[in-house]
Amino acid sequence: MQNVLEISNLSIGYSGRNGGDTVIARDLNFTLAQGEFVSIVGANGIGKSTLLRTLAGVQRQLSGQVLINGKSIYSLTPQKLASSLSIVLTEPLPTRNLTVRELISLGRQPYTNWLGTLTENDKEAVESSIRNTGLEALEHRKCYELSDGQLQKVLIARALAQDTPIMMLDEPTTHLDLYHKVQVLKTMKGIAREFGKTVIYTTHEIDLAIQLCDQMLILERSGHHFGPPCSHIENQSFQNLFPSDLIDFDSGTGTFKIKN
Repeated sequence: MQNVLEISNLSIGYSGRNGGDTVIARDLNFTLAQGEFVSIVGANGIGKSTLLRTLAGVQRQLSGQVLINGKSIYSLTPQKLASSLSIVLTEPLPTRNLTVRELISLGRQPYTNWLGTLTENDKEAVESSIRNTGLEALEHRKCYELSDGQLQKVLIARALAQDTPIMMLDEPTTHLDLYHKVQVLKTMKGIAREFGKTVIYTTHEIDLAIQLCDQMLILERSGHHFGPPCSHIENQSFQNLFPSDLIDFDSGTGTFKIKN
């Protein structure tokens, strides 16, 4: 498989006004291949969302490189970056008065003229996204009429309509029940498989990520681990994610257990 995203010696965090940096994670090194379904996991406040925003070019890195097909994301024009990766963040929508179809159509903005006129190719991309995410019955509904799970699928469809080789999603299963968490994650994995897109997302649902993902990036205070779930289990990489006085990882079942 072709490598599409390369991260080398990456340090992330925030630059202070007086010149000092607040480093959240440092010396990150990993490579993502075409068609992989990848999760970023770790405890609260470890830097999952900051990392995703840095990989997407929304936030500057402190040091190191993020390369898309061998080119730094900071060397790409905004239009080229928008055609290289799509991102779904946790920020609320500016308006929910759009219909499902209208919101998905916004994914075509990198390719439309200044009037936002959709060509036949744009319309076909929107139709395909609606069809491939199973939203036909909802396409004329207003977004404010949707459940959280339905809206999350619409946002995924918008990113799919953008037709980028890389898709990034920040906590896409937050506030969903177990059934809808699995439904959204399987939709994302299906997109990676069927369309050869590299899909990377942050999550607290580590048990589900172990079952569904090709690769997982584990962030810890002491460093990071990258690889397939089975390797993490063999290497006991999940053991130190949470305080051992309350939670333990059962390598036999691949799940976290509450200590009695």
